[in-house]
Amino acid sequence: MEKNKTKGITRRDFIKGAAAGAAGLVGANLLSGCQNTASVPASAKIFNEPEKWDYECDVVVIGSGTASYAAIRAANEGLETICVEASAFGGGATGFSGGGGWFPMNKWSVEAGDTKEKMMSYLRNCCREIPITDAQLEAYIDNSQPTIDYYDEIFARCSEPVHSQVSGLFGDYQAEWEGGVTNASHSVSYGGVTKWKNAYLEAIELCGGKLLTSTKATKYVWRYDANDVPEVLGILCEQEGRPIAIKARKAVVCGAGGFDWNDEMKNSFLAVETPYACSLSSNDGTMLKATMELAPKLMNMSECFGQWTYKAKAEEQKAMSSPANIVFGHYFPRQIVVNQKGRRFCDESASYDALWLPFAAFDTFAPYGKTNLPAFEIFDQKFVDEIKGFSVDYFIGDLVDGVPSYAIKADSLEELAQKAGIDPEGLKAEVARWNQYCAEGKDPDFHRGEQYIDQMFNRMRDMSLLMEPNLGPIDAAPYYALEIAPNMLGTVGGPAMNEASQCLHISERPIGRLYGCGNFTGFGGPGRGYAGAGGTIGPALVMAYIAAGHILQNQKDWE
Repeated sequence: MEKNKTKGITRRDFIKGAAAGAAGLVGANLLSGCQNTASVPASAKIFNEPEKWDYECDVVVIGSGTASYAAIRAANEGLETICVEASAFGGGATGFSGGGGWFPMNKWSVEAGDTKEKMMSYLRNCCREIPITDAQLEAYIDNSQPTIDYYDEIFARCSEPVHSQVSGLFGDYQAEWEGGVTNASHSVSYGGVTKWKNAYLEAIELCGGKLLTSTKATKYVWRYDANDVPEVLGILCEQEGRPIAIKARKAVVCGAGGFDWNDEMKNSFLAVETPYACSLSSNDGTMLKATMELAPKLMNMSECFGQWTYKAKAEEQKAMSSPANIVFGHYFPRQIVVNQKGRRFCDESASYDALWLPFAAFDTFAPYGKTNLPAFEIFDQKFVDEIKGFSVDYFIGDLVDGVPSYAIKADSLEELAQKAGIDPEGLKAEVARWNQYCAEGKDPDFHRGEQYIDQMFNRMRDMSLLMEPNLGPIDAAPYYALEIAPNMLGTVGGPAMNEASQCLHISERPIGRLYGCGNFTGFGGPGRGYAGAGGTIGPALVMAYIAAGHILQNQKDWE
């Protein structure tokens, strides 16, 4: 092997240094695992090698949410499969969702006029400059209906059968784009999230796999191949307080979720300070950190699918490791969201994948200060009496006279501003401007109410309502303020993948025997975007289906 004459290092040493550098991004403690093994044959040195294997199988699947689809297919087609789940109950973030996924070119959407060209255009716009390849988008499109068909057949055998159906509720979140629809034909559900979760968890063992709950994957067992690219051989886990090792003769599929509950990683990578998460606390980035030891090509690390939360309640929920509340009242009339200056800063009713982005703005007058933090939802008594927006806010509770107990209340806007720490003149002027826009029926500042999604979410409170702009004045005392903060449904950064769901090394080669799906990867929805209801779940399920198929077609035990 040719050596660098200036530094005296081999190409193999350089690759190992890159792996250590990647690990250093999330903690110097990972550097100790990256040793110089240049004199050792590539096939001989095994990192994190256990003294013994507690389990051996063909395929190990990490996570029982969307990754369960990889476990089901691999087991159903004859591969010995073990699925490990960190929580005691199983189901992952998918079992905490709306119970369906977004599938392009499915049989219902094709009947409604879907074409591959339209879907490529729509998904390319969703990427928002994240370099997801056309091959990946085509794999997602081409395998959506096969994924639906495959699991329909298996779920029909479950003790409580479920089957796919069009959700019938939500259109696409960017319905105005080419390929976007208002008829909900892309969003496929399974008769409720609980029934579906029970079905996919049952199906793992129904098809011959093994599900190990309370089993948290922590590291890979791996080695370098002849091209100096890592090759995964198995995983190390913590199972109810004891370490175990599972050998994967053929492959590992990781769907361990994002780093939603890892404040260190969020502060290092995310573009917006996002202290709260409406997700499972087991999504702590452990396996993403483990993957960084393998020097993956990372993608989408600065992004998450973000929403808003009521800060006071979210603090309580975070202390209990509980998911933070989701705010939905801002989709309804008679309220606005303002910053400390009393100014609105966005379309309050935009899709929830985008609502955290305005918090990235910096105030250049006060370096490093955030322009739009703190922020407050402002509403009046008619909002409480007539809109009853809090009735659909998840995990709120603590209502007193129809509002959360931590709401700030005042008889005038000026008094409200003083109590909340908002500029009084700024708030009064903004409410007056908002009320004028409501009278004119149009919001020229942020175009609220003009998009399909704005009007669609407004109907959540009453499906008999017409689709119309969700404007409404704030003019009935008393007035209220609730402090809101950035919240997340999940991070979407992780290893880049190819169209076969293989995780990629920084060399652009696939990391040997390692596949990914869901929020563990950098695929997103795709990229930064969120296509519609089930926007992350649909692609994750298809990725898992593709991963199992690729493993089946490329079976070879490691030696």
